[in-house]
Amino acid sequence: MKKKYSLIFLLVFICIAIIYMSMLIGKKIEKERVSQIIPQFPIYNLDGTKFLTNKNFKWNDRIVFCYYNPECEYCISFSEKLKKYNSILDSTTFLMVSNAQDSLVNYFIKKSGLSLLKNVHFISDKNDTIYNYFNIKSIPTYFIYKNKKLVAKFSGIVKIETLTQ
Repeated sequence: MKKKYSLIFLLVFICIAIIYMSMLIGKKIEKERVSQIIPQFPIYNLDGTKFLTNKNFKWNDRIVFCYYNPECEYCISFSEKLKKYNSILDSTTFLMVSNAQDSLVNYFIKKSGLSLLKNVHFISDKNDTIYNYFNIKSIPTYFIYKNKKLVAKFSGIVKIETLTQ
């Protein structure tokens, strides 16, 4: 009798383990698919006009998606440092993406002075499309693409040199 219950328990455990492993593999495949290519959906400026898709934007050597919040201290510090590195931005485009209210983002832009830099663009994510696509877990998060392929992902404090090399 004990052997029968042990066998049933073992079979149930194996079934649960197989289901769990297949779920983990599915999540891993989805994460790899999502982050390996630049998104195909349209991306919008703060004023609601279309900014880019894979088809209508001239890509530089390096694209950095920076998902930020205008009230985040790390993000504010990053923006201050980014202005100092204007000379090395020729081959890197920064897409500053936020889902915050327009008033907060506009204040951040005005205070940071980043709108004066030619390779820094501000993108609106009002519907959390980019947030969900990239599965953002913390802010700031950086996705670095070169030739439309993901080369690195960082969360939290990162040196600008790391993002532009």
